[in-house]
Amino acid sequence: MQSEPASLPTAFETLGLPVRPWIERETLQSRFVKLAAHWHPDTNSDPEAGTRFQELVGAHLLLRDPVKRLECVLHLECPDRTAAQSGTQLTDALTDLFMSIATFDRQLQAFHAQQPATQSPLSRALLQSDRLSLGHDLEQLSQRVEHHWQRCETQIHAADTIWERRTPELLDSLWKVLREMVFLQRWRVQLRESRVRLAQSAVQS
Repeated sequence: MQSEPASLPTAFETLGLPVRPWIERETLQSRFVKLAAHWHPDTNSDPEAGTRFQELVGAHLLLRDPVKRLECVLHLECPDRTAAQSGTQLTDALTDLFMSIATFDRQLQAFHAQQPATQSPLSRALLQSDRLSLGHDLEQLSQRVEHHWQRCETQIHAADTIWERRTPELLDSLWKVLREMVFLQRWRVQLRESRVRLAQSAVQS
């Protein structure tokens, strides 16, 4: 049975970590492994061991996701605010990326629509050329998404270095980062699914 993510601030407290926007992956993993080994119900006879272990798993799942972690931190800092209240306008760069991904998705759908009708060697050769072109476009889009994702992570890390002196302006900037990362995370999933579909079309042809 899949565990439910721990509620906040329980997730940070469960793993004994401070409430901060940035957590080093190694620090989080090391802390989780140590506590999970102690509270695993197969090796701990405490009646609460199973519950504690599930809480640890849930907290780890939540905090290793930078979007969920940042969202939780900001909700603790500003409990009455939401990402939607931080503005609906994307930056020009992300708007352009959104349009590029939408265009690619339409092209991919058109490609799959014409595939069943492809019979002749010439048509198959043309389809293969289209597949290679789509694959190239897909990689370019993925690189652009990852570039923006890394930029957002850099901004979170920079904010964490001055977290003790956080200001309303710093929190405002992180709300904007959160909004961008929500879109970027969605696009990452979309492009991964597109890669799978494209690979499947090559096998079926």
